[in-house]
Amino acid sequence: MNDANKPGMAVAFDDGAGNIGAAQAFSDANVTVIDGLLTLDKVPDFGFGTAAAGGPAVDLQNNSSTIKDDGNDSGILQVTDSRTDKNAAASNTTKTAGFNVTAQLGNFKATNGTPAEGFDGSGFILNMNPVQLTSSTNANDVIQGANSETASLVSGDTKDTPVMALDAGSYSKGAIIAQFGAKTGEPNSDVQLKVPSTAAGKDSPSSISYNSIITWTLTPTAMNTTAPSEG
Repeated sequence: MNDANKPGMAVAFDDGAGNIGAAQAFSDANVTVIDGLLTLDKVPDFGFGTAAAGGPAVDLQNNSSTIKDDGNDSGILQVTDSRTDKNAAASNTTKTAGFNVTAQLGNFKATNGTPAEGFDGSGFILNMNPVQLTSSTNANDVIQGANSETASLVSGDTKDTPVMALDAGSYSKGAIIAQFGAKTGEPNSDVQLKVPSTAAGKDSPSSISYNSIITWTLTPTAMNTTAPSEG
């Protein structure tokens, strides 16, 4: 700030006698620039509120987390691709190389309350419906013809389930975003959770809080970094 007599305050003045002073303050713009890299930037947390054991699947309520993890509270799954794959064409044009994002849902663990005896946290089913992929959080910045995958994650299943898969050349370099969250803060069916009846406590009635870790894996599609020769 530019007023030595009032630290932390930028003061502009006009003394009425033609003497005018302008105020200035300084902030910064910053960015990390990448080239030739494929990065997994953001993964979403999913909060489902309250659900009945053995009842219908419940809609996503929010993107809150009950533990410290890598998730965000905006429901954003984001990849940034700055790689270039040399096209096989003699024109030596370039294109993006393609990638896959998969997910695994771990067994649920009780964080408050006592689960049924012998319950191992399996049997939960988290369903993700396709959402439009975008190049920013502006819903109008769509990647034409690109959506996330229909995915069904079963707790405790060690199989990688595809969530986002883009072929080489089907998108431009930069951010690729799938947003699984209601921007209005209202529940939505982008993501739903089915709770098994076995998750109920051994004493009835009961109220038990559970959480599970979702493991997201980004895998690049092998690319050709050598430009084809003519002739």
